[in-house]
Amino acid sequence: MCGNEYIEYYVGEKRELEGYALPKTAGETVVITSAKYEVTREYGEEVILSGDCEIDGNAFRAMLSFSEAGNYVFTVTLSIGEEEPIEKAHICVRK
Repeated sequence: MCGNEYIEYYVGEKRELEGYALPKTAGETVVITSAKYEVTREYGEEVILSGDCEIDGNAFRAMLSFSEAGNYVFTVTLSIGEEEPIEKAHICVRK
């Protein structure tokens, strides 16, 4: 079952997932220089999907499509200056 904390997809749907890196303090400019993602099952370690995100300033995008229903975890590693923050999002895929 999908909860409020999940991003919803449908099996076979091809859709972009988009996120943003926000500045630590107001007025700062954030520029992502690279972003890589991996998708795993929620309670597994096998990588189902992976790739490089498209980046535009402080935004990152990944085109995702799932062939099986279930719960997944999208993990993105960003490069911002010397930092490499890791962010996660939960995805629920319905039939």
